[in-house]
Amino acid sequence: MCVPSAATTTYRLSPDLALRWVDLDGRTVVPGINDSHMHIGYFGAVRPPLAVDVGFPAVRSIAEVVDAVRSARPVNGWVKGNGWDIGYLEDAHPERLPNRNDLDAATPDIPVALRDFSGHQLWVNSRALELAGIHEGTPDPPDGVIVRDHDRRPTGLLREAAGALVDRHVPPLTDAELDQALDTVREIVHAEGITSVTDAALGPGGNAFEGGAAGGRLLQRLAERAGPQDFALRTTVLLAFSPPTTSGLGDVTKHLGSFVPPSERPGWFRVAGIKLLADGVSPNKTAWMTQQYAGGGCWCLTIAGETDGERLADLDAMIELAHGAGHQIGVHVTGDRAIDATVSAFVRAQNLSPRPDPGHYVIHADLASPEALM
Repeated sequence: MCVPSAATTTYRLSPDLALRWVDLDGRTVVPGINDSHMHIGYFGAVRPPLAVDVGFPAVRSIAEVVDAVRSARPVNGWVKGNGWDIGYLEDAHPERLPNRNDLDAATPDIPVALRDFSGHQLWVNSRALELAGIHEGTPDPPDGVIVRDHDRRPTGLLREAAGALVDRHVPPLTDAELDQALDTVREIVHAEGITSVTDAALGPGGNAFEGGAAGGRLLQRLAERAGPQDFALRTTVLLAFSPPTTSGLGDVTKHLGSFVPPSERPGWFRVAGIKLLADGVSPNKTAWMTQQYAGGGCWCLTIAGETDGERLADLDAMIELAHGAGHQIGVHVTGDRAIDATVSAFVRAQNLSPRPDPGHYVIHADLASPEALM
């Protein structure tokens, strides 16, 4: 690129250069922004027209969420929404959390599922709980929490892997709806000046998440559309073999050697590595911490296992497998204890199978200890 000075309009350039002249008419040119962590299909699928916006500032209270749900158009028989945050709901506090009864007042007969701003918590109505078979006697999944009242009745809040109990009952998005999700993403990110992204979890593990918006069909469609004439967003992908709120050694073992991702489209689309998830998020008290949360508990790795030792062994094994297969690895991790465990697993894998600059990295690392940052 060259920009003329105020006094010059003629340039002495090589005749071999392929030039494209653009008259900006006084406007400013800035470099395109890279978003290093987003979820392309999910981002588009949880925004209008496929879902209702229940994030701040669109809504400011539980009552306004209820009003938004009441006026929402169901998609495939469900009302879906995204973005709520207890910190921005004026009438919510630790003793007054969002509840299934709130949503029942808006629509008792149509299932409702509203994911929070972090993607790690689902707020559903009684109809959604009924369809998922969640009741007083339903046990918490190994790496999730069904929030309950004093009588052990589910309140409608499902944290981490507990959300998958409902997700698997949501009908898949149609091909046209997946395209709509991509169109929505393209419009929003281009308006913000974003020209390249890393999708940090896309693949067979997301087939039952948000109607498949993070699954293999979306991955294939993204690869097909990538390019300057259609989905003009330079995209790098980390493959996800487990549902978005957990990672399983069985999933990694199954898919690592059998799943064939779409071919690279040079300059526009490529698969760079593997995404794993080690713990949750601190607002849900699901980040694995050294010190206890207020009220007790340090949580654990969001990996199946009866003990910390079993979960740590599986984390080590997953990282060793992906590293040995030549992949870059990105691990969602937020708690200090989980961060230390993940970094130790990276070091162990590299020592077992040395590679030049494997590029593994921790994602988020919100609560890293001072020692980990040194």
